[in-house]
Amino acid sequence: MAQRPNNLIEALKQSIAENHACTAVYIQSVMVEEAHQGEILWTGQIEIFEIQGHAKAKVAYGWWQENTEEGLVTILALTPTMDARKAVQAYLMNQN
Repeated sequence: MAQRPNNLIEALKQSIAENHACTAVYIQSVMVEEAHQGEILWTGQIEIFEIQGHAKAKVAYGWWQENTEEGLVTILALTPTMDARKAVQAYLMNQN
C-alpha cells in the first residue's frame, strides 16, 4: 500500500500531469459524503483543479484513497454536469 504524500496537492497535480497529459492548478477543497440507504459508503476531502491542455476536460478532481495500492485518485470532468460528488460516485461504481 502506498503512503500518503506530505504534499497531497502537489502529488495530485503530478498524477494529473502524468496520467492525463495536462497541467493542473489547484482551486479548492470540498468535503463529500456519499451514502446509500442511510449507510455512509465514503467520506473525504476532494481537491478540485482547473486543468489546461486537455481537449475535453477543464476540471479534475483528486483525493487520497486509503487502503489502496496507489492511493492517489484523479478523475477528469469530461461532462459539464460532473462535480466532486459525481467523481466519487464514478470511483465507487468502478470499484465494484
